[in-house]
Amino acid sequence: MIFAPIIGVNHHGQTIVFGCAFLSDETFDWFVWLLKTWLRAMPRGAPNVIITDQDQAMTKAIAHILPNTFHRYYSLKLWKEVNRQVMNGSKKMFELRSTWIPAYVNKYFSAGML
Repeated sequence: MIFAPIIGVNHHGQTIVFGCAFLSDETFDWFVWLLKTWLRAMPRGAPNVIITDQDQAMTKAIAHILPNTFHRYYSLKLWKEVNRQVMNGSKKMFELRSTWIPAYVNKYFSAGML
C-alpha cells in the first residue's frame, strides 16, 4: 500500500494535513480517485497551487481533475533529478523548466514551500 498524504500550509503559516489515503498503486486511475475524493471534502474547492514530485501518473491526474490549479514540482527531488539528468546529458529537465524555475512560478503564492 502506498501512503499518500495531502499536506499544506494554513493562513498562519503552519503545516497541516488536509487528508491522506492508502493507494493500491500509483496509477492515473488511483490518483484521479484520490483527487476527486479529496475535493469532495474540501469546503473551498480546489487549491490554487499544488506541489508534487515528478510522477507522470499524478501529473496527468492533476491536469485532468484540477485543470485550474497551478502544478509545480517539489524542488529537493527536482534538484536531485537535475543532477542525475545532467550526468546523463538529458534535455528533459530543460523541457520541464516552466514547472520549477522561480521566474516562471513566483506569481503564484505557495507559502514559501519549495
